[in-house]
Amino acid sequence: MIVTLQQQGSTHPLRDRSGLKIRRKLLAATQRHIQERQTQSLHQAVLATLGTEQAAASGQLPCDLSVKIGGRRTFTLSQEDHLNELVVENSGIWAILGQPGAGKTALLLDLARSFVVRAQTDERQPIPVLLDLVDWTPQQEWEHWIALKLLKTYQLPLDYSQAWLKQGEFLLLLDGLDCLVVEQQDRCLQAIQSFLELVENSPSLIFCTRLEDYRSCETKLQLKGAVLLQPLSYAQIQDYLMSARSRELWHNLKKDSHLLKLGNAPLLLSMMALSYEEILIHSWKRIESDEQQYHYLLNAFIRRMLALDIPSRDYRRGKEPRPEVTRTWLAILAQAMERDRACFFCPEQLQPSWLTRRSDRTLYRFGVGLGMALICAGVAGVAVGVLVGWNYGAIVGAIALLLGLVAGLTQNTDQITLSAQDRLCSSTLWQTLIKVPGSAFVVGVIVGPALGLSLGMGLRYGPAIGALWALVWCVLFGLLWGAVRLLTPDIGTVRLPNQGIKQAVAIAGAIAPLASLIVALVCGVGLGLVTEPSFGLTVGLISGLVTWFLLAFESLVASIQHLVLRLILVKNRQLPWNYSRFLNYATHRHLLQRVNGRYRFIHELLQTHFSRG
Repeated sequence: MIVTLQQQGSTHPLRDRSGLKIRRKLLAATQRHIQERQTQSLHQAVLATLGTEQAAASGQLPCDLSVKIGGRRTFTLSQEDHLNELVVENSGIWAILGQPGAGKTALLLDLARSFVVRAQTDERQPIPVLLDLVDWTPQQEWEHWIALKLLKTYQLPLDYSQAWLKQGEFLLLLDGLDCLVVEQQDRCLQAIQSFLELVENSPSLIFCTRLEDYRSCETKLQLKGAVLLQPLSYAQIQDYLMSARSRELWHNLKKDSHLLKLGNAPLLLSMMALSYEEILIHSWKRIESDEQQYHYLLNAFIRRMLALDIPSRDYRRGKEPRPEVTRTWLAILAQAMERDRACFFCPEQLQPSWLTRRSDRTLYRFGVGLGMALICAGVAGVAVGVLVGWNYGAIVGAIALLLGLVAGLTQNTDQITLSAQDRLCSSTLWQTLIKVPGSAFVVGVIVGPALGLSLGMGLRYGPAIGALWALVWCVLFGLLWGAVRLLTPDIGTVRLPNQGIKQAVAIAGAIAPLASLIVALVCGVGLGLVTEPSFGLTVGLISGLVTWFLLAFESLVASIQHLVLRLILVKNRQLPWNYSRFLNYATHRHLLQRVNGRYRFIHELLQTHFSRG
């Protein structure tokens, strides 16, 4: 069910002050996303590494484009002919088609960059957003999936994204359709088609896919236009390699039709230019299979990137991972991303699915169960010890340790959710609370007296004690609201690696203790003044301890899960302890890209090559 902002008032959500502010932040975030990806492309690596004389304005090689608009005849454009103006003049649904490595994503990024500039200068233009379809599943409603992607990628609140989707305020730029299996590609197109029929304004959408995959789909969208990226011509390959100072490579390619055909794809031609020093040209030519020549090129590219004399920002000289270790760790990462159908990866997204051996999964469950048991035993033992004596506390603690261990071993711990944003921000209630500052206090005033009476404090000790408990819960609720405000990233906030881990630690180690201290002081001092000081001290200690446990429990469990999992993976040499440092190292070697604190392989073809060994 779509909830629009128009239900809350007559003001158009995109035209009021808050809507315009969010629009500007979202455009800035999209612009930063595009810039990060374009500056880390292989084409830019060729420009930087080989000193090519080509202009660096575009994010890709200058291949020709075959364009068809409506019923008009197909015509050819070069990259310099401003395709974006044609798309704007003929708004609607556009397809970018081509072979693997032809530059479809690079062209989409070029278009996105121009659309962002246009939207920043004209508020009537739709907001371009880049989304990857690789993790879409038929079980997800299209609108809900888009809204969650916008929340996770750009931190856009759900109510805004749902309303703007309904009103056609987005220009959806969809990549990765061809990463889905063929049956799911067809169902994805059906979901897009059904969604577009519900959009109020004329829908705008551009998607990328391989030509053969789109032809094989039964569902065809009503395209306004289509762009087919042509293979690089003989002259374009020659010009590019000459400008990249790869004259010798060109002379070898032009004598071998198979290798020349391989260079038709801009991605592979860039790899050739970068890795030529690692290629034994005579051995390469003797390979008869096109597929084996292709894999030979990718292996040469990987060797060359790992052999480059690039000053490392992450490791001291001589302390870098060995090439074979780097390849192993990247292969494990690629296999996990393929298994989880993920286009981006964060170190905090490590999941138990990385454990392939049964013994490791058993060890993981035992470690998590033991950690949870120790926490439960400590809280229960101290609480009972303060109330009735430490001997009883020790007994209760031992029982809690056993029960906690059993619960930890039997509970489903196969999914780790570290980020406070993932746990809280998708909730409509929390979305409302964090936007209306007074709402937390109002809810606390309503809920507080009920809690006070339900605990029996008001009935047993009089209205003053009940009011005191109401105040405690108002303060506690306000602290929770403040914590969510602090831990919920603003729109377009630059995400840091391990941000979710740091959030979990902040909740368990700072916010929860602060809240428990306030509750303990209020309860202890308040009750000590109206009853006996010893009773107030006891209730204060127990209240503070229970408050900390309730607030910190989820974060503690997630942190324990992550710690145990990482220890096992490091023990198995599946990854290094400082994983972010290694991922940054691979990024500087042009094997990965880092976008807003998340990592992806430089291209899907390279990820597939790593995952299949």
